[in-house]
Amino acid sequence: MLKSLRSTLFAFAALAIFNVQSAESAPAFQLVNDDRVVLLGDTFFERAQRYGWLETAIQLQFPKENIHFRNLGWSGDTVFAESRGIFDPPAKGYARMLEQVRDLKPTVIMLNYGGNEAFNGPEYIDTFVKQYGQLLDDLSSTKARLVLVSPLPLFNAGPPLPKPDQHNAVRKQFVAAVQQLAKDRSLHFIDIWTPVEQKLGVLSSTQITEEGVHLTNFGYGVVSTIFARTLTGDLAPDMPSTEFGPSVAMLDVEELRQTIVEKNEMYFHRWRPQNVTYLFLFRKHEQGNNAKEVDDFLPIISRLEEKIFELKQKPPKAKAEVSIQSGNS
Repeated sequence: MLKSLRSTLFAFAALAIFNVQSAESAPAFQLVNDDRVVLLGDTFFERAQRYGWLETAIQLQFPKENIHFRNLGWSGDTVFAESRGIFDPPAKGYARMLEQVRDLKPTVIMLNYGGNEAFNGPEYIDTFVKQYGQLLDDLSSTKARLVLVSPLPLFNAGPPLPKPDQHNAVRKQFVAAVQQLAKDRSLHFIDIWTPVEQKLGVLSSTQITEEGVHLTNFGYGVVSTIFARTLTGDLAPDMPSTEFGPSVAMLDVEELRQTIVEKNEMYFHRWRPQNVTYLFLFRKHEQGNNAKEVDDFLPIISRLEEKIFELKQKPPKAKAEVSIQSGNS
């Protein structure tokens, strides 16, 4: 319990040190009451549901709006949906993904791609951009507002792992490609690369990541605040270091975050049940009669979303006064 609290407090404190601005500040993006936001992308989005910081940070930027999030992130995913095929070719996984998104009737779709594709090298950029454009075209029937999110850099975790500088140089080209794609299509772009890169020296890679790639709880606390403040154009360079953003420095936010984590878990079990092959795929002739039970998660999710809306409107109770020294507690 104490370790969890310390980790949470360090994550709160991390929010205060990232008062930087993206190289090209984007105009504010507004979420409105009853927006249905789908998070679609790779590992960054999928793992975000485990910690709850990303949705918490965004929800707190819009305290009066009742916003619904559905996380469809899939680790290792690409714009070709190469991770989503399961036992089928990627094309079938891609088709299922589109169907899942459309069924949710989103009003906003946030997409995070480019990190995995960058491992193919700069010569893959044209292929990546072409397919990303196709994905955006395929999602256009939803009429949702589309938001493109930059990949994150990799972090130097030290020996025996190699320095990521050379790969990050390639990765940065994919960031530029995503930004240009957003510009060409007049879409909102969230640049989380630039502020993270600018402030990398403040925190060690062991604080912010597990092995230079995957964010820790602390790392998600930092990056999620960058994400939310970039989304709303709230990364003011002259913001005092004691400013944490709306209600974020409050201890009672932990209840909100944990409720979001629970809601995410319930939704994950609903759309990606562990025995999906038996319920929906090629072995559904064996246990497909049980598929209807996944809808039993829906009323649970609804109740948790009601609680999320109530919690984020609660007045703050106590401020967390902590300093950044180490994220290893």
